[in-house]
Amino acid sequence: MKNHFPVLLILSAFCIINPPLLSQNCAYSWSPQNSGTPQLLYVCKAVNELVCWAAGANATVLRTTDGGVNWLNANPNPGVITGDIRNMEALDATIAFVTTESQMSTTVYKTTDGGDSWFLVYSNNEGFVKGIRMIDNLNGIAIGSPVSNLWNVLLTTDGGNTWQPSPNRPPAENIHQAVHNSFQVSMP
Repeated sequence: MKNHFPVLLILSAFCIINPPLLSQNCAYSWSPQNSGTPQLLYVCKAVNELVCWAAGANATVLRTTDGGVNWLNANPNPGVITGDIRNMEALDATIAFVTTESQMSTTVYKTTDGGDSWFLVYSNNEGFVKGIRMIDNLNGIAIGSPVSNLWNVLLTTDGGNTWQPSPNRPPAENIHQAVHNSFQVSMP
């Protein structure tokens, strides 16, 4: 196992010396929510102060449009989405994406009607999608497990209706795999 102490020490010293550079003025408060489901929820995506999506075990997808007062079943048609949902992206109260994992396969589903219906937009039997982000309403990126010794980097330019492998996928040995939905896409 690598010794990460020097990096942590430097980062800690930087945070102590220069905290304003790393802090945000977040006027948010946290309050418990009753999701109304006994299923484990693995991921959530807050779109704004009122709209949030959550997903998890056994294809569970929930959505709120009132700041969490009421959580609605956003996958009311069982069987379309199967497996555990580990990653999610949402653009608004109607458009969202979820990814599932089963054995060594992964799928990406999209809804455009608040979860009343979902359709398959990507499938792969050679690895998992570990994160998905939309840069805007048309362009997005998904990152997954290596396929043929290259990291599975997928791109969309049509609002997530289709996903294509990036032409510049890095070799698998050059990047350490991260946890689900743990990357950020920033554009200049």
